[in-house]
Amino acid sequence: MYFAIYDTDKYIYTTFGNRFNILEHINESSSTHIIPIIVPSKAFLKKVKYERDQEDYEDKYYMDYTKVASKKIIFGDKYSIFDPNTIIKFKLKVPSKYIRIASMNGHVHVLEWWKNSGLPLEYSCDAITLASYNGHINVLEWWKNSGLELKYGPCTMDTASEHGRIDILDWWKNSGLELKYSRFSMDCTDRVHICINVLDWWKNSGLPLKYTSDGLCRAKYYNNYKYIEWWKNSGLPLECPIDSNGLIKIDF
Repeated sequence: MYFAIYDTDKYIYTTFGNRFNILEHINESSSTHIIPIIVPSKAFLKKVKYERDQEDYEDKYYMDYTKVASKKIIFGDKYSIFDPNTIIKFKLKVPSKYIRIASMNGHVHVLEWWKNSGLPLEYSCDAITLASYNGHINVLEWWKNSGLELKYGPCTMDTASEHGRIDILDWWKNSGLELKYSRFSMDCTDRVHICINVLDWWKNSGLPLKYTSDGLCRAKYYNNYKYIEWWKNSGLPLECPIDSNGLIKIDF
């Protein structure tokens, strides 16, 4: 049996696949359902080649695509991608990408079912990282209490900082888990509308601060004066490479 993926961004059926690979093709933000499809044995199938307009591409070359066309395809009912009964009914293979997207979108019920399903538990550090990125504290709590190996790295707190997720930073600080973060936790906060709160959080957190001059140099380039002013008044030591002679003190 084959399936199509329903994409809410385009309101159309997009990628097609079978039960072994269909969940590999779902979109992280807009795929919501799969639809079983049947191609009758007497249906006319042929390969179709077509060219995309070269103006669609900056590098100005033609793209040659090959697809399969049929005059007779039967579409079934829609089934939610994030309903475990869909996976059970069609015996779908659950890849690590599916667990990543379930975490990213806050589907704790899917994670709980998956853990107890008896299926191979395939997942990567992206599951926890994207839960942090999207602010899903309930998902982080689930992973913490799941008994499974926790896979995460510095990008987990770095991305929370970059997107102003103060609540997520608080959660990690109070979680009792090993805190992993890098210089990007403070270097990547140069967007005006979120950077000051994040910088204040790190300065007042009591944690070892990791940063370089990169964020400040970008702020100077883009005239982000609030960011520059914060560093000026922070009392934190900072050096910035502004010429070929090496590191010199920022001239505020």
